[in-house]
Amino acid sequence: MYQSNKAQFNTLLSFDTDSLSSSYQLVGTFTYPVRIMIGVNGSNVAVTVSFDGTNAHAYFGASNNTPQEFNFGTARGNSADALDLPQGTPVYVKGSAGTGLFTVSSVSAINPTTQVPL
Repeated sequence: MYQSNKAQFNTLLSFDTDSLSSSYQLVGTFTYPVRIMIGVNGSNVAVTVSFDGTNAHAYFGASNNTPQEFNFGTARGNSADALDLPQGTPVYVKGSAGTGLFTVSSVSAINPTTQVPL
């Protein structure tokens, strides 16, 4: 069974919506596999999120500072030991230009490698 013993935060990803356009733009990628992801749209425009730069995967309404949580760890079902968004997954956004930030924070559950001194 998959057991993690360390929570590791990825770097906060943020995008100033004054640069939004109708084409997907890269916000950033995840350094570690994501167990919990939280998106917050602190802007005055709607934001569409994609993880492949082509298809829409999530939508955040305008002027909605309410965090949206995606908990892959609890959504895994009984058939998998673990469910994570893979390391290196890109986050893209698109929409109309506005004011304010769209942010994504995320937490990984990892097993650190034990280092034995020689």
